[in-house]
Amino acid sequence: MSRPAEPGDWVKLTRTVPTSFTDQLTGDGLRAGTQALVITRHGRRLQIDADAGWGTVTATIDATDAVVVRRDGGTDRWQATTHRRTTARLALALALAWPILSFATQYIWLQHSLDGLPGAIALGIVSAIPDQVEAFLNEPVKAVLYIALTTALARIAFGRTR
Repeated sequence: MSRPAEPGDWVKLTRTVPTSFTDQLTGDGLRAGTQALVITRHGRRLQIDADAGWGTVTATIDATDAVVVRRDGGTDRWQATTHRRTTARLALALALAWPILSFATQYIWLQHSLDGLPGAIALGIVSAIPDQVEAFLNEPVKAVLYIALTTALARIAFGRTR
């Protein structure tokens, strides 16, 4: 029989755990598979610092809702890991949203209005597909570098897909 989770251990949630009253009403919360650091243990209750996507959230869960994935992983390593993941998620979001943000900024600058922006973005995306294919064919090194960068950021941000 394995020993229960102790402070400093890294755990993975085995089921969705509500963290607020709203989560209890909607059935939402920290999803199964979310990684967390055990901060304190009080009997069967664990206070955890969970990776919530754009940062961390502190919650109290039942010990049966988590399984230990790394004994004595440590608080400093946990904070460094979550900081690195959050930074990679922000960088990936910016890399993927940059073309749309750039287009929207130019549209607003030229039109002096938000009128018609959603339609212009949709039309711009459709009309940019042939341009992207041509750019990938004309500059394959840049295309491969962009794909490699976004893939590496996704791997850091979200881990391995299983």
